[in-house]
Amino acid sequence: RVQLCLEAARNLIKDGHLREADSQVSSALQLDSQFQPALQLRDELQQQLKRLQLAHDYLQSARQKLMEGLLDEAAELLAKVRELDSADQQLATVEQQLTDARQQQQSRTVLRDRLQQARVLWGRRSYTECLSLLADIEAQFPGEDEVGRLLEAVQEDRQEQDKQQRLAEARSLLSSSR
Repeated sequence: RVQLCLEAARNLIKDGHLREADSQVSSALQLDSQFQPALQLRDELQQQLKRLQLAHDYLQSARQKLMEGLLDEAAELLAKVRELDSADQQLATVEQQLTDARQQQQSRTVLRDRLQQARVLWGRRSYTECLSLLADIEAQFPGEDEVGRLLEAVQEDRQEQDKQQRLAEARSLLSSSR
């Protein structure tokens, strides 16, 4: 009977049902508390359960770090999960979330840098270059509010400069005709 419990426990372990296997080992030890193979299997099983619990805890922490935007820390925790339990079904999902978050972060960095370039051009009153850059940015990041606002402001500033330039030309013509 003890051997049957241990055999059932081993089969459950192979199938990944560690808690049920632990129950079978406990049953075997109730029948014979000194049966060495059962004691050894219980110890191995306890180590595996501790390892899986630790992996689960790391995975939860990685999710939290991901939500906080601490991507490097999340990646470190996911590496620990992979070491402890590479078969964890949730690991791939969280790793994909990390990859997506890194891509979004990189995209935001590109957007921020390109908008800064546009602002520099605007400050230099290089309107044609600035508007061209903003059109490229808008194509790359459609629907981005900040791009639209900056584009509108640059266009208004350009129109105002054109207006002031035409007024200056008109004044010049008036004063030269006198």
